[in-house]
Amino acid sequence: MRRRAPPDPIRVVISDDHELVRIALSAVLTTAGMSVVETCSNGVETVAAVARLRPDVVVMDLSMPLMDGIEATRKVLAIEPDTRVVILTATRDGPSIDAAFAAGAAALAFKDDGTEAVLAAIRGPTKNHDVKGDGKHT
Repeated sequence: MRRRAPPDPIRVVISDDHELVRIALSAVLTTAGMSVVETCSNGVETVAAVARLRPDVVVMDLSMPLMDGIEATRKVLAIEPDTRVVILTATRDGPSIDAAFAAGAAALAFKDDGTEAVLAAIRGPTKNHDVKGDGKHT
């Protein structure tokens, strides 16, 4: 009987302007069996990393210097349309979240949602979302 090879780990680029978030999220994703191929502190670095590494997923903050997560999402998907962009943010501003989905983000998690919600968003991003005017998603 032939054994199936284990699936390749999900290759992730993390994009957040806070170093502590990048370090902590990298540890969580690595422990969950994912491969963090790069961490970036702004949208410009993220776009360059995607062009170079072609990751499966980019976990993207909305508010970053040089290029925000909305513009970076547009540019990432122009370069690599098969990359899934997952927004991970503390921002609960409905219009900003709507703009991120309009730019092509596949999923959303808030930074205070907890580890399982973030992992679920990365493992199975979907364009099905419901964001209320108060910025809460369901």
